[in-house]
Amino acid sequence: MKLRMRFGKKGIVKFIGNLDIMRYFQKAFRRANVDITYSKGYHPHPCLSFASPRGGGPESRRDYLDMEGN
Repeated sequence: MKLRMRFGKKGIVKFIGNLDIMRYFQKAFRRANVDITYSKGYHPHPCLSFASPRGGGPESRRDYLDMEGN
């Protein structure tokens, strides 16, 4: 099952880069026990991707994160 989530970056959070945002979502899903598909390999990681990655700095209201669940 594929899910698309919408989120925004406002205020001081707008300075956080994409890789850090990705890590925050990974931690949040892990703590909430969300069933996510992991990659196959020696060091598996969650299958998450940004629809349109942005750099740190501009505020946004509609950023999208795609994830695959079991």
